[in-house]
Parts: sequence; C-alpha cells; structure tokens
Amino acid sequence: MVEIVDDEAPILDNATPAQGTDKIAQRNLAYVVVANPGLSDSRLATHTFEIRPSPIVNEKLQQVDELMIDWGNLPDGSVASIYLPAVAAADVLALAAKMHPTHNLGASDPHTLLCPAGGITYIPVPKGASPKSQYYAGLFSVQLPAGIKRGQAFNVVVRQVTSAMARQVGNFQGIANTRFVFGGFQITIPVSVKSEMLVPEERILSVMRWIQESIEPNDRWHPVFVRYLDQLAGRVDALGGDANSVPPTQTGIWPGLFGHKHHRHSSFTGKVDGIVYDRFGDFQAFILVTLEGERRRFESHETRVLRLVERAWEERILTTVVVHRQHPERLVEILLHGAPPPFEG
Repeated sequence: MVEIVDDEAPILDNATPAQGTDKIAQRNLAYVVVANPGLSDSRLATHTFEIRPSPIVNEKLQQVDELMIDWGNLPDGSVASIYLPAVAAADVLALAAKMHPTHNLGASDPHTLLCPAGGITYIPVPKGASPKSQYYAGLFSVQLPAGIKRGQAFNVVVRQVTSAMARQVGNFQGIANTRFVFGGFQITIPVSVKSEMLVPEERILSVMRWIQESIEPNDRWHPVFVRYLDQLAGRVDALGGDANSVPPTQTGIWPGLFGHKHHRHSSFTGKVDGIVYDRFGDFQAFILVTLEGERRRFESHETRVLRLVERAWEERILTTVVVHRQHPERLVEILLHGAPPPFEG
C-alpha cells in the first residue's frame, strides 16, 4: 500500500471515484482462464462490468465519455464483444463516426458491439436517458483464436475517459476541453488446459447461478447475467463437463462435483482422516473420508506427499485425490480446495 499526501491538493472527506473528483481513480483486476487445446467456447474470456456515464454539463463543449481499451498482447485474430443492454449499439456507432475520422466498431445485435481486439479501441458511452447519472451494467467478452499455448498470459486494460468537469476560471465558468481517466479495470487471461479448468469453471457457474436467483427481472443486471451464464455454461461444456448438471449453490460445492471420471482416472473427494506409518516410522499411506462417507486408503512413500496430507489434515482442507482407474494404488494428483497459505517472506 502506498499513500501520497499533498497538502496543496487535499482530497475531500468521503470522496469516491464515482463523485467526479480528480484525486481518486479506481482500477479493478480480474483473471479469466482460457484453454489450449480447446474448443471455441473454452477460449472465450468473459467478465461483467459496470460504468456510469458522466453528466453532460455543456453539450457544445463537452464530449461524451469513452471506453479506451488497450488490447495489450492479445494474439492476432482475437475478437471482442461489449454487451450493454441499456445502450443502443446504433447510438454508439453514430457517436464513434462523429468523434473519430475512422473506427473499427460494428454491431452483432441492437445492444452488442463487435471489434477486432488489437491496438487501441475507443468506444463512446452515450449519456443516460435522464439528467441524473445512470449506471450501465455490461458484459465484456474476448474470443481468442486457436493456437494459443499453455503458460501464455494476455492483459487487456479498459479505461473510462471523460471530460473535465465544469470549473471556475477567473470570472468565466466553462468546460476545460481536456480528458482524464475516470476509472478502469484490467482483465488478465492466462492459458491453461481443460483438465485443470473444468472443476473451477463448474464452481463459478454454480455460484453465479445462485446469485442470479436473487436478481429481479427488472434489474439492470438481469439481461447481463442471462448472457453471462450462457457463456459460462458454454465454457463448462467445451471443457468436457455438463453444464445442465451444475446446480446453483452458495459455496460452489455439491455432492458429486469432484466425481468426474476420465477414461483413465478416478477421483475421490473428502477430508484426510489419518496418516499411516510402518513399524519403522516411515510414511506409508493416508486415509481419506469421502463426501459419500467412504474411507479410502492411498499408498505413498513420498515425503512431499506426507507434508501435503499433513497440512490437509491439520487445516481440515477439502481434498480431491485422483488415481489411475486400472491401478488405484497409483496417485496421479492431489488437489486442495481451500485458501492459499499465508504469505511468508
């Protein structure tokens, strides 16, 4: 954390980025993992967002806000869509044509904008229907092309650019024709593989379905969540899961979640209930009590495995053990489903 103090430029009490102060800005970070190799839907990075168009004080001197999107290191062939159900895509395109000599924006439906995801893109944000500021809920999606590789990571930065507010200059009150960043968010897109993504994606879909149940049909978030959940379900199916079998839950955990059976592997989920040593005191096995109440014994003599199961036992961490289906004595993976340990310097 860094605090910068300037006595000649104080920040007003209770000021927030949403109040138009030029001293505070907000930036949010999000991580959305995509797969390689994978089907098209598993390479779709999607995230919800919310913006508020700045009030127009003087239409002759003040331009509308814009989303300035820096596509960073996204690979060629990436395509983005921005869904704003409260905004007409035709209005955005008309503003873009008026504000810039050329642009690469298009529309796929009355409320969804499309553009190549490369370089810098400016998207005008029309003012709200009423004089008062109005929040727009939206969905930001990027379709990555085939050919991305595990271990790569891509960064996209979205900034809301606005005009300076009305200010007093001598005896003249006007609008300074300047632009500044009002707020922003960054989406980091790491590339992984389907086998590591499926369970986390199912859990996200489950929690989001639970959240959707509390959103009223007339809420501005309702149409956004309908499309968002449709995209999340597509990701689960593309990763080899069954989105129709994912129930809404508050925790993202339900019986059978970790019971996916690959044609070569089987998995068991529960909590470590014991550690077995031989007569010489050497580590020999550990016991897992599954969510279904079964007691499973897994053989191992590895010191690192011992440390892992000791931690899972002591901290009561939900654990998934993956074994070879034909040779259940062979450990393939151990997954701990819990918060990471505290950072130690």
